[in-house]
Amino acid sequence: MEDHKEDALFFCVHEPVVPYNARANWMVFDKADQKAQRTELLELLGKHNAIVLTGHLHKTSLVVRKTKVGNFVQLGIGSVIPTGTAEVKDHIGGLNAYQPDLVNLEPNFSPDTLALRKSILEDEKPFIKHFDYADFCGYATVEISQNNQVSLSVFKGTNTSPWTAVNLSKLLKS
Repeated sequence: MEDHKEDALFFCVHEPVVPYNARANWMVFDKADQKAQRTELLELLGKHNAIVLTGHLHKTSLVVRKTKVGNFVQLGIGSVIPTGTAEVKDHIGGLNAYQPDLVNLEPNFSPDTLALRKSILEDEKPFIKHFDYADFCGYATVEISQNNQVSLSVFKGTNTSPWTAVNLSKLLKS
């Protein structure tokens, strides 16, 4: 990644890089002794204004995170589609929604890690520039235009009309 020169960098990883829900302790480099690796990865992603594609949590989320050297966007998709129709639960967004109370989205999840998960979200909050979250399964498409603008369409279930569409290039610059 250090030598990347193209206009768009897509970074695909299973676990999220940025925590965004009740399972805030499920992310890349989540251990206390991995803080240096986490910081290095975040800075590389920010330097390249990366678009991070992630899964693992099976929730839909769009987060823009700032670093000392730039911003990156992370998209999480709940991709296991049990039926063609998908109901949207817990759709929340905006900077005020990104807070330690996200742990309440799953009140019975790992009570012994509640304080840690709240702390992780609180520590991350100052770096969040955009937050959108919803609990549903679906899929997403990413399109790169001839002038290198990257746009995203998110679909719920197997719908062919987007649930939402976002210009990621514009979002990264805002």
